[in-house]
Amino acid sequence: MQTIEIHFDGGCRPTNPGNKYGSYEVLLDGVSVKTLSEIPLGWGTNNEAEFEILIVALEWTVMSLQDFGYPCSAYRMELFTDSTIVRNRLNGRNRTRKSEPQQRMFERAKAATDFISRFGNMMIHWNSRECNVARFGH
Repeated sequence: MQTIEIHFDGGCRPTNPGNKYGSYEVLLDGVSVKTLSEIPLGWGTNNEAEFEILIVALEWTVMSLQDFGYPCSAYRMELFTDSTIVRNRLNGRNRTRKSEPQQRMFERAKAATDFISRFGNMMIHWNSRECNVARFGH
């Protein structure tokens, strides 16, 4: 089974909440096939930005595979994040809360898992902040 890796990072400036942005890189069997840096994502929190850039990367990956007629189920998905919140929610700790911010996070996590469920299997790795700074510069 071939492996698709998505490395991603989101943040906001100048404060949190603030102007959200995100970067991602998609690799197929260790070879970079798509990189986007500091995509503007509107106003919100850094945690929202983490999920939103992941969704952008997953959507691009799914659409690219479909364009070439490759089934997502034939690929293993590995995600790399420095966000404990993203890792925990994607690993099944996606409990909803009554507050509006928690509901927004729940919805973003669900959108990401809907894309991820198309793949043969998924593994999520936590990496240090330094890894993302080295890869994306932020």
